[in-house]
Amino acid sequence: MDSFSLSEANACVESLVEEIISDLEDIPGSYANLENCWEEICVQRQSEEFFEWSLYEAAIEGAIHNCFKDLPRKDKLLVNYAALEDATDIDDDEVDYDCLYVDEINSYLYKKVLLRALNDRPPRVKAFFDDDIEEEDDQQYVDKYLVLRIDPSRREDYLTMLRMIDGVQLIELEEDAVPIFKELLDSLNVEDE
Repeated sequence: MDSFSLSEANACVESLVEEIISDLEDIPGSYANLENCWEEICVQRQSEEFFEWSLYEAAIEGAIHNCFKDLPRKDKLLVNYAALEDATDIDDDEVDYDCLYVDEINSYLYKKVLLRALNDRPPRVKAFFDDDIEEEDDQQYVDKYLVLRIDPSRREDYLTMLRMIDGVQLIELEEDAVPIFKELLDSLNVEDE
């Protein structure tokens, strides 16, 4: 194994990771705005796991297995070499580079795929996050103007709402809503005493 360099091993790993990602892109997505499994993995790694993550783990592990098993022996040894160089729990003196360390390989490739997912922004993933920003902006607008239109017949609803928005720093009212809002605030003070 000494005839291989780490740069050669890393190039082989990068090529394999591309193949794994390609396999994940071939799996249809289940989320409406995302086309495939890879995009869903990217979104989850870049934000939070909001889907059943164990299904995505299984998809990644399956893609790793399928792509690795088809590699020529030399490439398997290169990936093995890179994985063992990355492993921190293996004593270098006890390593046989001609023997495949499957657990270390799988763990290493899984980590590489997740790292790529953390940094990859295909167009639909970018759009997904842009949509989230627009929704957050809309939500801030809604929160800021929560009490613009006060219907006197829904007085109790507004009292409940006012109790929940104690962190709001600015409320803008239409002129005809001011007397109703003042009455609501007066009621709120009486009820809190």
